[in-house]
Amino acid sequence: IETFDTMAPQSKDNLIEPIGMIEATGAELYGPFPKAVPIPFTTKDGATPPAQDLAKATIYSDLEKFPDYRDVGTPDEWLPRDGRLVRLTGRHPFNVEPPMSELRKTRFLTPSSLHYVRNHGACPRLTWEDHTILVGGQVSRPMELHMDELVNIAPHRELPVTLVCAGNRRKEQNMIRQTIGFNWGP
Repeated sequence: IETFDTMAPQSKDNLIEPIGMIEATGAELYGPFPKAVPIPFTTKDGATPPAQDLAKATIYSDLEKFPDYRDVGTPDEWLPRDGRLVRLTGRHPFNVEPPMSELRKTRFLTPSSLHYVRNHGACPRLTWEDHTILVGGQVSRPMELHMDELVNIAPHRELPVTLVCAGNRRKEQNMIRQTIGFNWGP
């Protein structure tokens, strides 16, 4: 549980007057935080993998043997996708966004399994064990980080941020006033 001071606006002599205390969990402030593992639809009628497999899954690759039926036969069949995502351009390349109903459930904090995706081709098949990130250019100390090293850099912070694709929700924008660009809606 985090405790937040609610404060009156700062006065001109830099004094802040406490109004009260609010106690809230992260889920109450920003959540609920849904499970971030994608739930693929394995058939057209919305069937999902067996409940015991879903319960055991902690990362997306735990469900790799259950491709979404719409990805079968595409270069991205290996990557589990959440069946709730709205597909915008057909099967391939994979371009999706979460339905508004799901965003409302999470108070617009999007779990990674429902994050919007914009692709122009196949997703590179990266593995946690082999993927590295190179930090170079005009930095004082160039380095190469493995994924385990990257996640163990301290201190850790979680912040709600806004990340938007310029074409996100363009269909709705075009219904109000025509914009330039592809209509990313179904």
